[in-house]
Amino acid sequence: MGTNADDETLKILASIRINKSIDDFQSCYLAQQRESGYSERVLRDVLSLIFDISRRAVPDSVKLALVRLCLSPSVNVPIHVLLSILANLGPTQNCVHGAKHVASKKVPMTLQAEILKQIVKYIEYSASTIREYASIIFPILAKLMSFEYLRLHVSSLIKICFQSSTLTKFNSCRNKQTTGALHSATEWEYRWIRALHIQFPMDQNLRKLVEEFGAVSCANWSSSSFLKSKCGLPLFFLNGDTKRRKTHHVSSNGIQIQPRSHLSTSEFMKVEEATMKNELAISLCTDKLNIKDIDECLRITSFRDLNSFHHSLVNVLWQFRRLDNESFCMNSIDDFVLNKRDDTEWSLTFRERVNFIHLVKASVDKLQFMITNDGEKIEKCYYLHPTLYSHLSEKYLTEVLVLLDVESQANPQILNRIVPLLLGFTKFAPQARSTVARKILLLYRKFRAMAIVPNPSLTLPRAVVYFMLLHGDLNLLDAVCFHIAEEKKLHFKDDRLRRVQNSFTMDLVNMIWRERFFSFDVRRDSPHKALFLNPSLISKLYNSSFITIGLGEIGGILMGPAFAFIATKNLRRLEDEHNLDIRIEGPLTEENVTSMQADDRTQWLPLSRELIKLEILKVLDSRNYKGVCDMMFKSLKSLSDARDKWS
Repeated sequence: MGTNADDETLKILASIRINKSIDDFQSCYLAQQRESGYSERVLRDVLSLIFDISRRAVPDSVKLALVRLCLSPSVNVPIHVLLSILANLGPTQNCVHGAKHVASKKVPMTLQAEILKQIVKYIEYSASTIREYASIIFPILAKLMSFEYLRLHVSSLIKICFQSSTLTKFNSCRNKQTTGALHSATEWEYRWIRALHIQFPMDQNLRKLVEEFGAVSCANWSSSSFLKSKCGLPLFFLNGDTKRRKTHHVSSNGIQIQPRSHLSTSEFMKVEEATMKNELAISLCTDKLNIKDIDECLRITSFRDLNSFHHSLVNVLWQFRRLDNESFCMNSIDDFVLNKRDDTEWSLTFRERVNFIHLVKASVDKLQFMITNDGEKIEKCYYLHPTLYSHLSEKYLTEVLVLLDVESQANPQILNRIVPLLLGFTKFAPQARSTVARKILLLYRKFRAMAIVPNPSLTLPRAVVYFMLLHGDLNLLDAVCFHIAEEKKLHFKDDRLRRVQNSFTMDLVNMIWRERFFSFDVRRDSPHKALFLNPSLISKLYNSSFITIGLGEIGGILMGPAFAFIATKNLRRLEDEHNLDIRIEGPLTEENVTSMQADDRTQWLPLSRELIKLEILKVLDSRNYKGVCDMMFKSLKSLSDARDKWS
């Protein structure tokens, strides 16, 4: 288009601006010039006329006519013109600043939609610019997709930009050549389209585009282009499908007041990304998306800002795993949690990795390596921030136990390989040891309860049994006694497991009832293994001068820490029932009991020490400590009929 034609067109536009109307002659002239297209100079003047929202602006009907008549470029549209158009698209609602009602600075949605239609219609003049400045324009288009009225037009624009065959058809029909040849989509562009489709799964244009790209081999895509734009910029703009709006406070009279401080850009992006994760969770629950779609999206967006990973999506993924653990697989999460890192990177990501452990699906060897490696890293950092790493270690243990709960259903042997590592990991969270031991025991009991045929190849690790035995908590002791007493019904085919199980039973009975704690027999087949401690250590303990009572009586039902309160309370009850004035001071050893009963002045309880223990066992049974009682009644012939006499 020549200069004279430009001048004539600009005169007509000036007349339209002044008269705020367009006549038939002007419309006819502009329609004729549309066939040959308009220069950048004319386009800028048309856009200023269209986007003018002042009191002197032309009516919307005139603007609509100008859009249809004049947005027909004759040259490639430069980037600043495209940005000018996109910057004027968006929400049209009014807002309030202080006590003032401020009108929207955007033209009506109908006009915005028509502008996008014209860009799509003459896409051959914009496509090369869009692709060249993709890192700038694509984030804006992703934002505009959040407006439902514009969504179809924006997705059409995106679709045509990536369809080189369509552009070739346009060019051949118009017999024109574009200055910039379109290149094939890079890996990050493909992933961007996939992620956008996940956010807007009902959009047909995006769906077709994803299907077309899915048929193209991605073998030539280099890994270095992942999350990178053509200009080398990171793909950081997929952070939600809601348009950013200013926040307002509401005063008592209902007027919105502009707050003094606003969310920073980084904080706002976290909120938007959390919103996106929440909507992904909803889409997953409503069958609009599948696990692979979510995995693809998370590979692009989630691990950029891990603090914004919304808990709702984690919860939904966990529920999917519980329902179908066999087919559940999230490679993006597996890579993030399992990959080995140097000390600096590990300390920066450990807090976030903990949140995803229960979603990991990996082999036993990889899990063992992960726990061992994390333990070594924590040991280096623990004393710098003991409170922080103690809390994180406790959460870490909880997440691994949740993971074992689902993984052990298909592979029970994973328990025997992972559980000892977890108990060693509790040195960083000593306050969680009893809880971890209890949960481990529940996993074994759950497996045994769910097994159709009892599996005698899986038994509690020695570390767990002896920890619960020596902890001093009666509830833990009762739980492990109950479990081992129930396992007496099983017939272990493995001779090693059978001997270990017999040793557990013997250690419990010797400690609680027989007062032969740390009883050891050198014979190989003997069940007296003294907690599998080194024999030289046992001899040193027996010869130690620090122990004021017999070593064998430690842990017994009369003097053990787990039984001390109940034993003392019931001993006083027996003394009250016999109206005794002189009470035994303790400890309740065989020598002290014999001495009190032999003294005629005291006339102490006419009960032997064995009967006193039986009275305490009766109290434990009445208080529902069934584990300790079952272990004693099933293991000792002298007590085989004692429970029947009580009932």
